[in-house]
Formats: sequence, structure tokens, C-alpha cells
Amino acid sequence: MTDDDTPPSEHTHSDERVIGLIAEPGLAEDVARDVASELPAILSRCADGDGSSGSPWRVEVVRHLLPLDPTGNLRLLDVARDHRSHSWLRRSY
Repeated sequence: MTDDDTPPSEHTHSDERVIGLIAEPGLAEDVARDVASELPAILSRCADGDGSSGSPWRVEVVRHLLPLDPTGNLRLLDVARDHRSHSWLRRSY
């Protein structure tokens, strides 16, 4: 787990795949932690296809308040961009 003001884990192995989950404090964070505990095994089975041990997966949960913008929408892509410095898998937005 990392908090919004805590640097991400620096223990990423070169072949490790890392995914980040951004969740608000409370129930959403609890659910994200439950998902994060099971997701690496699921991803390994799905991504490797045959269940072989490929590059390991790690899931980090970041606690972050997700305020609504003036129109009442969540600005999830903006929040994700703010967290791009984490060692998470990156895609262009």
C-alpha cells in the first residue's frame, strides 16, 4: 500500500509487472485491497495462458480522494496521470 504522500515501492524487479489501483479511503480502499491480494495470481494465469511462471505481477493500492469536477464527474484520467511516476504499467492516455 502507498498513500498519496508516500513514494511508491522501489523494489520493482526488472521483469516484474506492476499495476496500480487508485481508491478512495474507506470501503473502496478495502475492496481494492481485497482485489489486489487476488489479482496477481489471476493475471499470471490469464497473461501467461498456460499457467507457467512468467514475469511476476504485483498490485499496489494507492489511497487518493477522488473529488468531483464542477460538472459532477470524476477526473480519473487526470488522477491516473498524476500517479504516472509510480512503477506501474504505463499506457498512453
